[in-house]
Amino acid sequence: MRMFTGVRKDRPEWAAVSVNVGRGVICRFDRAVSFFYKRCEAGKTPGYPRFKPASRWRSIEVPDASASMIVAPGTGGNGSAKWWRLAVKGVPRIRFEDRGGRIQTAVAAGARVVEIRLVRTVLRVEVHVVLRFPPSETTGDRTPVFAVGVDKGLHSRMILSDGSRISARLPDRADIKRKQRALSRAEQGSRSRAKKGNALARAWRKEAEKARMADIRLAHRLVCSYDAIAVEDLNVAGMLRSRLFPHKMAQQRWVAFDQILEHKAAKAGVLYAKVDPANTTTECSVCGHRRRMPLGTRVYDCGKCGMVRTGTSTLPGTYAPGPDGHGAGWGINPV
Repeated sequence: MRMFTGVRKDRPEWAAVSVNVGRGVICRFDRAVSFFYKRCEAGKTPGYPRFKPASRWRSIEVPDASASMIVAPGTGGNGSAKWWRLAVKGVPRIRFEDRGGRIQTAVAAGARVVEIRLVRTVLRVEVHVVLRFPPSETTGDRTPVFAVGVDKGLHSRMILSDGSRISARLPDRADIKRKQRALSRAEQGSRSRAKKGNALARAWRKEAEKARMADIRLAHRLVCSYDAIAVEDLNVAGMLRSRLFPHKMAQQRWVAFDQILEHKAAKAGVLYAKVDPANTTTECSVCGHRRRMPLGTRVYDCGKCGMVRTGTSTLPGTYAPGPDGHGAGWGINPV
């Protein structure tokens, strides 16, 4: 950091840029070098850091950001009641919309801005604001009342322990395939090929945003229906390396959904736990008794405590809680 301060004195172009922007460049360079040495120590492919030209520029990080860099609507001479503004020295002035009022709500709750990211995508320039909330006072451990276990699958994307089923994802990529065929027919190095490549990138970006928003809506429904959620802690990377349906597994977005669900649960104060998937289908969620079960058996009948777990079928593509309207237990049992 001290070296960068000296550079700002000698280079007028850097003197016109906020010191926070320069710190972001140094932090990213430091991460690239440290990860390189970590991969070398682990015996993996090093992946040498390389210079990124302007054609491959995608984002700017502003660490140690201050609240004054984000100007709320109607303040600072801004008469608009909709648009927020980004005011960082040396960075073009950008106005953006706070969709859902998330920034305004977080700032009102006492959160402070710690980092700002400008991300250029094929569709738009996005402003990512990282906020840090003050530590909340914990009231101690509480016993969940409406808990649920989530079992991942391929025919059904998820099967809940109360019998609810969430149908598998079948993304419609007809438009992407058409654009891929058009790109393959274009001449190498032509302007037409560049345009068709950008059109394909925009189609992929729209598909990714559509899938993410669907996962957010599904996670919201689960968090609103249950006060404790347990999911299988699967080795998805190892499963994708196998030859058994890797493409279909990737379509279900298990890892991405778990990250969204964990974030939503933390915000809502819902208990979230990852469960070792070993023996979850053969072990009773009430007494812990374990019994052997063939794969074709879809009803768990515990011969020790008498617990019987069966599922309630739902229409494909629908989400419905159990008979009592909520989850029924931590165990992930076959349905």
